[in-house]
Amino acid sequence: MAERADDRWFGDWIGYSAAATLASVLLILANPITGWPRTITSAVLVLVLFPVYWFLARPSRAGVRSDSWRAWLYVGLAIAVYFVAYGLNNWANIALFIVSPQFFLVLSAVPAAVAIVVINLGGVLVRWLVGDLEPGDVAGTLGLTVLVIAVSVYFSNRITAVTKESRERGLLIQRLREQQREIAELSEQQGAAAERERIAREMHDTLAQGFTSIVTLGHAVQGELDSDPATARRHIELMTDTAQENLQESRRIIAALTPGRLAESTLEQALGRVAGRFEEEAGVPVAFGVTGEPGWPRPPSRSSRCACFRRRWLTCASTPAPARWMRPSPMSPTRSC
Repeated sequence: MAERADDRWFGDWIGYSAAATLASVLLILANPITGWPRTITSAVLVLVLFPVYWFLARPSRAGVRSDSWRAWLYVGLAIAVYFVAYGLNNWANIALFIVSPQFFLVLSAVPAAVAIVVINLGGVLVRWLVGDLEPGDVAGTLGLTVLVIAVSVYFSNRITAVTKESRERGLLIQRLREQQREIAELSEQQGAAAERERIAREMHDTLAQGFTSIVTLGHAVQGELDSDPATARRHIELMTDTAQENLQESRRIIAALTPGRLAESTLEQALGRVAGRFEEEAGVPVAFGVTGEPGWPRPPSRSSRCACFRRRWLTCASTPAPARWMRPSPMSPTRSC
């Protein structure tokens, strides 16, 4: 199963492959020792290696050291293309600087080392087949090839190991960031739940008790209106005081909260809906307007007070003698509620 990876973690290697491919093509074209047709063909074959690698074996497609079928297919194609290009022009051996790191990136250590040995020894065989290798040069060429294999295996293995470690470190950092976001969301949810519980307790401890007292006093007043008017008046005063205290307490609790109508729209839109609903309920035409630039920033607490003030103004204006036509004072960014 291929271990898919994000290409961003291997952007340096992909960039290196592209730059090395371009440099190899230029070096081959700069040395047409076998004639221009063979040299151009060799350069084109080396140039084709990069798009093949991109569409077939880059980390997000073939994985990293995964020995996937995509990786093996690319290694086979790269070796075959290299042999043909090297047979056409000796300068194509510069392409080893391209494919060696790629082999260690797409294959595990042992298969990649085997592929390095095959491509280097195969290059010697290709030179011998095309008659470019003299019998006296075989020993020196083989020794140099073994040295190239050793250096390629060592450095390619170390560099790709460091790259893989960097990728794993980047993935770990990404997971830590995701966990931090989850923890922040959970903390926010717990804070919201705790705030709802606090508000519920305050409403129960204050408003519910106050309403209970008003209901109790109301029942008492019903039996005292005829028999004891003085006590009934005192109880009515207590009911009024309790209602006022409840009203003040409810304003204190809700003062820091934004009304629902303000959470989903601007202040002028909310006030327009208040005026429209009042016109439907009271049957009095209401004109509402905003001067200046609509949607100016305003603190939520001030927006709440503005909405509540204009709603109370409309209610008071409709009693005791409703008007025939009403126009609330215009709002503007320079005016305070």
